[in-house]
Amino acid sequence: MNNRIRYMEEERILFREKTLEMLKKGIGQNEIARKLGISAQYISKLKKNLIKEGLITQKEIDEKKAELLKKNRERRKNNSNKKSRDEQKKETETRRNKVLQRFKEGKTRIEIMRELDIPSTTICRDEKQLIESGLLLPDEIVKQRYLDEIERERRNTRIRELLASGTMTIAEIAREVNISDTIVYYIATDKSQKSGKVKKKIKTKKEEPSSHNPEVFNNLQSIEKDVYNELRKGLPYLYIEKKLGITHKKCMKIVEVLSITGILSRKDIKEARNTLRAKDKLEILALLKQGYTQSSIIKLKKYLNVASCSRIITELKEEGKITEEEIYNIQAETNREYEILVLRGMQQGLTVNEIIALDKDGYLTESIVRRTKRKLIENGFISEKKFNNRNRKRQQTLLKARKKEADDEYINFFKKGLSFEEIARLRYIKPELVRANWYRIKVKYKISNENLEEWREKRRKKFENGMKALDRYIYQGSNIKSVQNFFEICIEENYFGRAFSEEEIEKLGRVILMDEAFLNKKKFKICYFSIY
Repeated sequence: MNNRIRYMEEERILFREKTLEMLKKGIGQNEIARKLGISAQYISKLKKNLIKEGLITQKEIDEKKAELLKKNRERRKNNSNKKSRDEQKKETETRRNKVLQRFKEGKTRIEIMRELDIPSTTICRDEKQLIESGLLLPDEIVKQRYLDEIERERRNTRIRELLASGTMTIAEIAREVNISDTIVYYIATDKSQKSGKVKKKIKTKKEEPSSHNPEVFNNLQSIEKDVYNELRKGLPYLYIEKKLGITHKKCMKIVEVLSITGILSRKDIKEARNTLRAKDKLEILALLKQGYTQSSIIKLKKYLNVASCSRIITELKEEGKITEEEIYNIQAETNREYEILVLRGMQQGLTVNEIIALDKDGYLTESIVRRTKRKLIENGFISEKKFNNRNRKRQQTLLKARKKEADDEYINFFKKGLSFEEIARLRYIKPELVRANWYRIKVKYKISNENLEEWREKRRKKFENGMKALDRYIYQGSNIKSVQNFFEICIEENYFGRAFSEEEIEKLGRVILMDEAFLNKKKFKICYFSIY
């Protein structure tokens, strides 16, 4: 397999300049890609970078496009008369002579395409005509892959020279020559000649699975290992690219690296896919017998697309494992069951997500529920007005319950004597909002400011009495039960965000050291985190 080289620095600079120039003229991405002989995806990336750097804006691009489109329309109107056959023939002959001249000069198709601004299909057609007419010999055509091989050999020689010098690491060499670390490592370990022998052995012995050098595998980049693992599962390229967030070109380069180094061959990929396909056939058959539709199967198996799923279902039908009539009957029966489930949910006023939660099989989706709801309303099983009323009443009931729960939590905090700032910290809100809730709860539940002060005073006294019990235990060794209760109070105070004084921490620490019965994780945390 050929190892395609990346773009050189000079080429990248040229592509960047030409792209900016053409965008300013209003030329579209696909047209730029065709003129430069590179992918539209690469042009899109360049365009984003140019916009990000402020060299051009999207508004300017759109305006220039509109201007160019207008000019082209006017030109087409002015040149509405079609060219005669003789004129067309003359133009074709002139173009073909230009193509012939450049082939004779030793230029490749891509170079001719960029120079003459001609589509690659036209060049291939001219090339065929020139060969048939005897004006051009096949040996005279310089193919891009030969130039790539020469460039690759030159690059490998450069890598070997840098390795021999011993002044650069593998990663530094990879950056220097703009290539993957794995390829540099592979050249460094001199495995290039051995890889050919391994491939020959695999071809002659079909039963023997491909193997790879663990050292080479360990030297792979993390993204290369991720692609390897996904390919081993038999997953398609498109799904892998989307999952890992890489381009198709990047994915193909990684596949080349894996193949060149002998880690994973195309044959291995094919076998993994065949294994996954056989497994999918069994699972899809089981799902069809449960009443799943094709769209719901694709949602379960996200790596499958419509075409691949349809192909598997067609194969199952052809093999006689299931018939179209069976699928229809099973789905009709399943739909009736789920219609009853959706209807029950609608009668209770449940939302779409709540109805989905009732389905233990995981078959229902948002679109299925919405579609079923519309069908039930249209067929008169339940009126839309009735459902909306029940749904509104249920939402109001839930809202009241949530408000009551929130009010109960606030009242519990107030009764424990917490300040507005402490409650705000526990609930991650502003103290002003806690204060506003206090005024609302005070009126609603008939609580006075005196009650709030009583609860806060009770908290203060509770803590003071606990500190006194602590002193008695330290100096007299009595009242151990009160000390145990005080530690529970301290744990709660620590949770509320209380800042303990140095004297309080010292006393708590002394009690813990005096008696191992007090030493546990929670009690130790009070002393440790209060100090640090």
